[in-house]
Amino acid sequence: MGYDPVPRSTLFKNVYIFGLSKLIFPIKNESKNITMMFQEFKHDAYVSSVAFSPDGKTIASGSADTTVKLWSMDGKLLQVFKHDDYVSSVAFSPDGKTIASGSDDKSVKLWSMDGRLLQVFKHDDYVWSVAFSPDGKTIASGSYDKTVKLWSMDGRLLQVFKHDDYVWSVAFSPDGKTIASGSYDKSVKLWSMDGILLQVFKHDDYVWSVAFSPDGKTLASGSDDKSVKLWSMDGRLLQEFKHNNSVYSVAFSPDGKTIASGSDDKSVKLWRTLEFYRLQKIIFLLGLNCKNSNIGKFADNYLYDHHMPRLVFDYI
Repeated sequence: MGYDPVPRSTLFKNVYIFGLSKLIFPIKNESKNITMMFQEFKHDAYVSSVAFSPDGKTIASGSADTTVKLWSMDGKLLQVFKHDDYVSSVAFSPDGKTIASGSDDKSVKLWSMDGRLLQVFKHDDYVWSVAFSPDGKTIASGSYDKTVKLWSMDGRLLQVFKHDDYVWSVAFSPDGKTIASGSYDKSVKLWSMDGILLQVFKHDDYVWSVAFSPDGKTLASGSDDKSVKLWSMDGRLLQEFKHNNSVYSVAFSPDGKTIASGSDDKSVKLWRTLEFYRLQKIIFLLGLNCKNSNIGKFADNYLYDHHMPRLVFDYI
C-alpha cells in the first residue's frame, strides 16, 4: 500500500458530524461555541478526507479501506465507490453532481451521484489532492510524481505543472484563473490556467496545505516549519502565525476575516486576518466621528502593531 508521511496512527476510522450550539457565560458577558455530535459514519480503516456537497445534504468520505462513501445527513449510506489503494482526497463539483477522488492507486476518479464511474485520470505516483475549478469544468490533481495536472471533465489532460518534489495540496482561486500548489520542495507555486508560473512563495520546510481567501486576494499556506503564512498575489508575505509543530491544514472563513489552522501540536487555532483589522480601524474611526490624522495614526498602531498577528481561539 502507499506511503504516507503523516502518522497514520493519529487518524480515525470514523466520520463524525458535529452541530454547534452557543453556551452563554453571563459573568464574562461572552458566548462560546460548544459541539454536539449527532452522526457517526463508519469505515474499515482511517478516514483521510471528507467533503460536504454544495447543498449540504450529502457527505463524501475517503478512507484507507480503499473506498469513497456517500452518506446522507441522517446517517444513511448512499453509495460506495472503490479504488485499488488508499483514498487520500475527495471533492464535490460545484453543481454537486460529480465526486472526484484521488488515491494511492495513482488515479483520479470521477463518479456520478448514482454510483457510475465517469472518468479515470492517471498519474505516475500516488494522488494526494484533488480540486474542482469554480465553474466545474476543470479538475486539478496533485501527486507524488511531483506534478499538478489539470483535466477536463471529458478526460483530456489540459496542463502539467512541475515541482521539485511531492505535491501535497492544490486549490483554485475563486475566479478560477489561478491554481496554487504546495509541495515537499518547501514551496507554494501560483500558476495560470495556461501553464505560466506566476509566483513562488517559500517556506523553510514541506508545505502541506494551501487555501485561497474568498476574495482571491490572499493565499494561506501551512508548513512543516510550524508556520501559517499569508501571501498577496504579487508575492508579498503579509502575515505569519506560529504553531508548536507541523501545520497540516489551513482554511479561510467564508467572510475571509479568520483563518483556521490544524497542527501536529494537537491544536486547531483561529487567527484574525489583515482584512479584519482594516474593518476594525474603519469602525474605530467612524465611532470617534473624527478625521484627525493623529487619531488615524493611533488606530494604525493600536489595531495593527499591538494586536497582530492575533490568536483568536486555540482548541486543543
